[in-house]
This record gives sequence, structure tokens and C-alpha cells, in this order.
Amino acid sequence: MDHYALPPKQFTAARDAAVTGAVAQQDRTLATTLKALRKPSIAAWVVNTLIRQQAQLLDEVLALGTGLAEAQARGKGADAAGAPAQAGRKAKGGQDISKLEAAALRAAQDASEQRRHALDAARRS
Repeated sequence: MDHYALPPKQFTAARDAAVTGAVAQQDRTLATTLKALRKPSIAAWVVNTLIRQQAQLLDEVLALGTGLAEAQARGKGADAAGAPAQAGRKAKGGQDISKLEAAALRAAQDASEQRRHALDAARRS
């Protein structure tokens, strides 16, 4: 079982059940390894879910980050007032950055809703 595919609220119980099973089978090495697994943060869970469900979109977002870092290093990431350059921003491949950002946010929200785990509830906790 991939414990990191579970919603965070189910992670600990599933991990602990797997530890109990490993102990029952007298596999102390596996039990120790499983017990060391930590519940993912909400952000890590969303990224894990995106990787599983929207790998291409995540690749585009990562490429965008690389492109923005390169632009910043060349001094093209901000205007004279220090505000981020917004107009006409394009990702590698010519995709509009605002559309890519919106698609990534939608995918994260969809993943969260599909798992019945609202991001707003996570922010409150």
C-alpha cells in the first residue's frame, strides 16, 4: 500500500496498522521502517496527488519555476520598481504563465475535493 496516496487524515492509522502487521510477522526491520514514515504536510500531499493525477501539469509548473529562476538570475524577473514582471509572461513552450498557474491551482483543488479534503480546512488546522 502506498500510504502517501491516502488523505493525510487516514495516513497515521494506515501506517500504524501496517506496523502492527509487520510486528505480527516478526519483521522488525519493516516495522521500524514503516514507523519512521511521517504524515505528509498538506502541501506535500497536494504535490503527491498532482504527481499521480496530473504529472504533465506538474512538469510544466516545474519548468516554469526553472524559467523564472533563470530570468531572475539574468535580472529580468522584476521591473525597475522591483515588482515581478507580469505582462506577456510565457512559460517554455509559449504557454501563458497565468493560465498555467490557474490550471495548477484547479488541479490541486480538484485533487483535494476528490479526496474530500478541503484545502481551506487544512489552513485552519
